[in-house]
Amino acid sequence: MGKIVISYRRADATDAAGRIFDRLVADFGHGTVFKDVDSIPVGSDFAEVIAEQLEDCMAVIVVIGRSWLTARGRDGKPRLHDPRDFVHMEVEHALNSRALVIPALVGNAAMPGEAQLPQTLRGLARKNAISIRPDPDFHRDMDRLVRGLREHFNQSRRPRRARPPERSRKAAAADGAPATLIQPGVRLGKWSLRLAVVNCVLVPTVLASMYYIGEKMGQKPENPAHGAGKVFGLFFLTVITMWGGLVACGLFALVGGLLGIAAAVRGLVGRCKPGFWRGTAGAAAHAAMVVALILLNKM
Repeated sequence: MGKIVISYRRADATDAAGRIFDRLVADFGHGTVFKDVDSIPVGSDFAEVIAEQLEDCMAVIVVIGRSWLTARGRDGKPRLHDPRDFVHMEVEHALNSRALVIPALVGNAAMPGEAQLPQTLRGLARKNAISIRPDPDFHRDMDRLVRGLREHFNQSRRPRRARPPERSRKAAAADGAPATLIQPGVRLGKWSLRLAVVNCVLVPTVLASMYYIGEKMGQKPENPAHGAGKVFGLFFLTVITMWGGLVACGLFALVGGLLGIAAAVRGLVGRCKPGFWRGTAGAAAHAAMVVALILLNKM
């Protein structure tokens, strides 16, 4: 279990920090949670002990009350802007460490913005804060904080898999091992060819529909009234089938052709023959589709 450090200003949130400390001790154990007054041995150097505790901690809870930002020293200047201020030292050290830093807002305090903080503490404003409200919401808010800490500790304990170094295709071939690198242009080439297959099915379908409609419209109807309705219906069917089908074929040919060109270029630049040839084949197929559509439009 990682160590948890509670940072707070005594003149700002002593009571709230004490309640947070007691609850964390109940959940994680007394030897895990550190709070200055209760944890520093008598006669020890305050700054040295804080630095030592922050060295190996895994989480720092920064308790922020209403006067955390505005508290002033004897000289009338904001204490937080004094590099020798203990809260300043704790937060700065926590931000520079690998510990999880959680701002805990108490007493309806607002999260300070970057412009309100000293230069070395502005990273605190980018941390996701949690509000710790008084009763009856205190334990609900603390449950959220405890869950977040447990998840962080569990993730930190998981061993991270080391990523194998990238190998060139020549090096892999020399070792007799298969190259596992992503082949440039192959995926785009596949999509270009898929759209070409769709167009190969769509274009004959449109042609057959146009031929069928043309044959029907060329027949002389026995009843003029029926003939008018038939012509009217075939007209709309012609518009939907012919123009809708041709527009769809044109869009597929345009998109597929661009994908094929992009795949061929990426394959050529990346020296990947499968990507280059698939892209070239896709672009050529769609170019043929465009030529066919142009010839049909002139017929």
